[in-house]
Amino acid sequence: MSLRVVHKCLQSKGDRLAIIICNSPLDGVEVFLKQVWQSCSVVVCADGGSNRLYDTMGTIRSSYIPHVICGDLDSARAEVIQFYKDKGSKIMKIDEQDTTDLTKCINHILELICIDNRLMP
Repeated sequence: MSLRVVHKCLQSKGDRLAIIICNSPLDGVEVFLKQVWQSCSVVVCADGGSNRLYDTMGTIRSSYIPHVICGDLDSARAEVIQFYKDKGSKIMKIDEQDTTDLTKCINHILELICIDNRLMP
C-alpha cells in the first residue's frame, strides 16, 4: 500500500492520529511525514527522535514542530531542544530509567486520551 493511500484512508476515517518519532533514521520517511503531519492530533518525539526530525527536515524544519519531546533527554542535542522549545514544543524530561523513552511517549499519549478522550498536546 502506498503512503498516499495510507494518508487518504486516515483522512476518510476521521480517526485521530498520533505519531511518535523515535531515534532511528528517517531516510525515506520524509514523504510520509509530510503527507500525514497535518492529520496528526499529536506528534511526539522520543528523546533522540527530536534530533532525527530536526536533521531530516533541514531548511523546512520550522514547518514540522512536534507537540512534545519526551524522555530522559540524554540523546537530544541541547540546540535541538532549544529550537523546538522556542517554537512551542512541550519538553517533558522524565528521569526514571525503568522504562524506555518510547514507553514514556506512549504513556503520555495514553494520559492525553484519558484526560479528555481525545488526543490533544
